[in-house]
Amino acid sequence: ENARVQRQAQMALKLQLRNHLKALPKPKNEYKTVAPELPEDEGKEGSDEDLDMEEVEARAAKAKAAQEALELARRTAVIRKGLPRPSKVDTKMLLSETAE
Repeated sequence: ENARVQRQAQMALKLQLRNHLKALPKPKNEYKTVAPELPEDEGKEGSDEDLDMEEVEARAAKAKAAQEALELARRTAVIRKGLPRPSKVDTKMLLSETAE
């Protein structure tokens, strides 16, 4: 009998909750999306369509040179200066020196 009273109380609680949820206002799904207006590129020399193939290749070479300069700047000073690197490295000697 105690279990029946608990079930009835739980059912009444569910019913009360359901009625309260039904009384809530309906959601308003009104969204406005705003995209910024992009300026038109009239008469601008930046497009590749109006360029000669020679100019396009010159731009590509310039971009490649800039990329190589960035990669070289990231390298060590020894590599940047073009100093020779050893062909053989004695790792045992290096390890013994660092262990001391």
